[in-house]
Amino acid sequence: MAQSCSSRLPPGWIPYSASDCGPDNRQQGTNGVQPQRQIRWASRWGAVVSSQGVFGIVSDMPDKDSAISAAQRECQARGGVNCSVNNVYANTCVAVMANGQIIWTENAGTSEEAGRMGMKNCASKGSAKCWVYYAGCSLPQRLE
Repeated sequence: MAQSCSSRLPPGWIPYSASDCGPDNRQQGTNGVQPQRQIRWASRWGAVVSSQGVFGIVSDMPDKDSAISAAQRECQARGGVNCSVNNVYANTCVAVMANGQIIWTENAGTSEEAGRMGMKNCASKGSAKCWVYYAGCSLPQRLE
């Protein structure tokens, strides 16, 4: 005659039948696998503004408006008047290039790639005097 396992259950175990016992998997989700924690990400924004060779460049801002406002303030604090927006970006990288007459920006997955793309673009326009003025990223921030 089979003996009942209910009299000898260790903590966290349950009877499966009159004679079988085992771990209580109901607490862990389906098939004994614990549900994975959802990873959340917050976007991070950057902006590039300029006024006649004066720049305001910010990164890692919580939203688009904050990025633009902070870049405008930085440009004005450096002496810029009528600072205009050149680039606003989120969750990516930017490079700012110059050739002595104009500036432009490029976005890419890394700051190095953005710089390479910008220099290639400069060379394709026939300008021999190009340089990367700034390269940086505003990448998403993991939230716990």
